[in-house]
Amino acid sequence: MSLRNSFCAAALLLLASCAPKVKETTLLRGQLPAGLDELEIHCQALDTLLKGEDGRFEISLPTNLYDLVTIESGPAVLQLVADGTALDIVLADSSTVSSRTPEISLEEKFSAFLGEVSAAETPEDLKKTAVAAINAHKDDVVGAAALQMACLYMTDEELGQALRTLSSKARSSESMRVLEKLYNSRMETSEGCHFRDFTVNTVSGWDYGVPLRTKVSLSDYAGMGQFTLLFFWNSRDKFSVEQVPYIQQVWKKYGKKGMNVVSVSVGDEAEESVYASSELGMDWVTLNSAEVYVLDLYGAVTTPLVVYIAPDGTILNRDLLQDDIVNAADHYYSIEKE
Repeated sequence: MSLRNSFCAAALLLLASCAPKVKETTLLRGQLPAGLDELEIHCQALDTLLKGEDGRFEISLPTNLYDLVTIESGPAVLQLVADGTALDIVLADSSTVSSRTPEISLEEKFSAFLGEVSAAETPEDLKKTAVAAINAHKDDVVGAAALQMACLYMTDEELGQALRTLSSKARSSESMRVLEKLYNSRMETSEGCHFRDFTVNTVSGWDYGVPLRTKVSLSDYAGMGQFTLLFFWNSRDKFSVEQVPYIQQVWKKYGKKGMNVVSVSVGDEAEESVYASSELGMDWVTLNSAEVYVLDLYGAVTTPLVVYIAPDGTILNRDLLQDDIVNAADHYYSIEKE
């Protein structure tokens, strides 16, 4: 090796040894909101209440590139990545965090992504920003956070692709496991799959103020040789209530032809559900007191959810709203006549 090459190699080794490195612990140092002297820290490693001193705080956390740290002090809430660099934090109405070595900081990349999300003008813009972040951060929390922010705007195909793009480590947080479970449930209750059964201990009336409960299963109606319209709803959810007139149209058209309509109230008080069902004229099978897990079975985040089930128990369609609810029933019964 020539003298010049030897010198260049030595210089590169020296530069590498002097370059900033990600550490096994992440130092958080910062300023508390005015008048407050403590903060809560929530992360995978710990949940703790930390006392500040003279309006400032300092703590070291294990580095974790796959889950977010949440810091709260009064009204100030901040999420950050414990990325193995020293982070300076200001907790206020508009909290900020910055790394002392931004060139290697994943937190800086996360902050840049949040800025791009804030600038998105439409859900489509947000989704494009998130997909770019997912592709660039397949193996860390930035990609996972991007997916969680955009998942409600994604088709099932887009969501599945995003989940497959992220590594198993990036999908290791509890929130990501929940999202993946919901996606799998959607796939297992999509068109062509058999309906998932459940049982509700529904309140059918009261005896001197004591609720009279009856156990009713979806399989008491679905898959019994007739079409079934399954409607998950909540009486306090305006969007749910807006679907009722369309379901009434289906009931009036096809109830006398044998169609089963089964409404399942989720997250309601039984009294509220019974009263609302009566006021709205829901004179088909109305079940109440359902636990949230019934929505999980169908991969739904919230109400409303409409699912059409064929006479043999096969799911025909789902996630229909308004006129599509009526049009679908017209279509199924027109095919049956042929």
